[in-house]
Amino acid sequence: MLNLKRSVKNRTVIGRLAVIAIVVTFLASIGIVWLGGANPDSAGVPHLLSYQGVLADNLGDPVPDGTYQMTFSVYENATGGSALWFETRTVQVTDGRFSILLGNVTPIPPDIFLNGSERWLGVQVESDAEMTPRLRLASVAYAYVAEYTRNPLAPGQGLVITDADGNVTHRLNANGTSWHAGLETFDGGINVTGPHQSPHWTCTITDKGSYYRDENGVLREEALADGTHRQWDENGKKRYEAFVNGTRRQWDENGVLRRKENGDGDCEQWDENGTLRYRYYFPAKTERWDENGTIRYERIDIGPQIAEYFYDKNVKLRYFEAVNTEDKISFKEWRDENGDLVRSEEVDSETGKKTVKDGTGKVIGTESMSGSSSQTGTHTVHTDGQGTTTVTTEGVEATTSGGDKTIKISSTNGLEIRSTAGWKVVRRPLPDPDNLEPGYIEEYFDENGTKRKEVRATGGGPGDAVFTHIEYDQAGNVVKITKSYPNGQTIVTDGAGNVIRTESINGSSSQTGKHTYQATGSNKKVEIGPNALKMYNAAGDLTAEVSSEIGCAWFEGKGEFADDVEIDGKLTVHNGLTVDGGTKSAVVSTRNYGNRTTYCDESAEVYFFDRGEAHLDGGVVTIELDPIFLETVTIDDTRPMLVQITPTAECNGLYVSQRTTTNFTVRELQSGSSDAGFMWEVAAKRIGYEDTRLAEAN
Repeated sequence: MLNLKRSVKNRTVIGRLAVIAIVVTFLASIGIVWLGGANPDSAGVPHLLSYQGVLADNLGDPVPDGTYQMTFSVYENATGGSALWFETRTVQVTDGRFSILLGNVTPIPPDIFLNGSERWLGVQVESDAEMTPRLRLASVAYAYVAEYTRNPLAPGQGLVITDADGNVTHRLNANGTSWHAGLETFDGGINVTGPHQSPHWTCTITDKGSYYRDENGVLREEALADGTHRQWDENGKKRYEAFVNGTRRQWDENGVLRRKENGDGDCEQWDENGTLRYRYYFPAKTERWDENGTIRYERIDIGPQIAEYFYDKNVKLRYFEAVNTEDKISFKEWRDENGDLVRSEEVDSETGKKTVKDGTGKVIGTESMSGSSSQTGTHTVHTDGQGTTTVTTEGVEATTSGGDKTIKISSTNGLEIRSTAGWKVVRRPLPDPDNLEPGYIEEYFDENGTKRKEVRATGGGPGDAVFTHIEYDQAGNVVKITKSYPNGQTIVTDGAGNVIRTESINGSSSQTGKHTYQATGSNKKVEIGPNALKMYNAAGDLTAEVSSEIGCAWFEGKGEFADDVEIDGKLTVHNGLTVDGGTKSAVVSTRNYGNRTTYCDESAEVYFFDRGEAHLDGGVVTIELDPIFLETVTIDDTRPMLVQITPTAECNGLYVSQRTTTNFTVRELQSGSSDAGFMWEVAAKRIGYEDTRLAEAN
């Protein structure tokens, strides 16, 4: 028994069933009253309704193929009341679709459609309650007129229209001359002007049928006595056509045929360029083409067997799937660009057993209903990080090395790798039916279970895949998306979707906040970002870096600059700085003369200097040198310090009377005993460079 209930949105859902895209077409007359005699043509247009739809469950999936008992009823009201007519039919449903002519078993009485009154169609499936709401049937004017014009009035006959209470409001006699309330008569055709569509259309009734023209006199619709129905747009272009045998055609505003159906349930569709894109042969075959007219998909339903074929743009079969609904066996195949088999799967849904084979037919994996599996290659549940571990599951291979990791293989989640840091990686197949090649998805979760990274590969095999890398912060918000395409292009966006970097296959790139410059034909490159400058040598090794993080530059080997280099901040040089073609200088800012350059003293040897001021005390003083300074220089008998003194007051003259390794003594000439002041300067060899003098330079 089906559990029926109501659903929403463009379809009437009844429990597990839904009737989607219902098409109701009046094939002939419904409802007329004859005066002065019976219908002169008892073999008139049949009273039939063409009814088509799709049965789907409450998830929107087509119901299983088979036959269903369905009862169709016509009511006077949208709810309640007794059926004016009903008919129970055994309906064949294939892929959810069905088509039926109502009235073939129980004829539809014409009098239930008198006076153009609204009628409602109810549908019941199997033993479930009738679907709600009922389907409102369109105006029966076409059918009403069709039977009238199919059988012209004979002398003594007439046509009447009654109100809801059965009172005659209008009468038409065969030999009359007028049309109005009462019992007046008229002779000839009828022109009726009224709000058929918008704003006012004119309906002309003849013995051929009914013709509707808009306010501009353009023929917009006709309903002929033989059951033919046509519609035109405001420009006079035909947009719709239907015949009593069930054939229907639709055109777009450019006159291109877009859809055609016949009474057997077959259907074809074209795109705006007139290219055939879809064909359905009721009830067994479906075909789809791409915009170039190349067949890309086929589906064949033969009894309990359903087969689907996916082709690439070269019409090579790339993916095949078949299922037998009776024995519950499904089968899948993947093929390469040459059409050669590379992988197959067979699944028994009753036992839950899956068998996976490679292109040669060799079994490479099995899986049971309990979730256990076996497969060729290495199947390891835990690795202690010694060496490399390779695990293959469902055609996805993962390799891990180093660290303590736990690896799980799940029949539902694919491959899961959990590291000792608490992070885990889940990798599983990601079918891509549009591109025919199965891809994969990798998800990285931190120790709190928050997804921090996602990698998707879609769009085909090696060389054709599109790789998408998504990075998340600790709150689970997207912070960066990197998408790489087969043509070599890479696009990086931030969490808000703003493009921050692009790269092309020729190595050029542009980005916000970071720039990379690479020498033509070489791996030498410079990366300039908002917080760092990095240099790489031809081997791709990082040789120099200046960044706000480390606050300095470091070099391995030799750094070369072909042009000026500007550094905003402190420059620290290890192992020596050589200036070729200039001098060491500093730029200072003056109050009245702007920025000015000052220069360093140059020397043939490597000296450190210390300076100061002092006063004599009774004609003599000993100056002790700074102990920190002393640890940066070498002072001994062979390399004594050099001392210069300059008096700053009148005296007999000054001289250095003694130098040790830590101090020097200054005396006044002629045994003077003044307290004169003086300035002094000491120069000593830098430790490690005592013997360096005018070294050879490259």
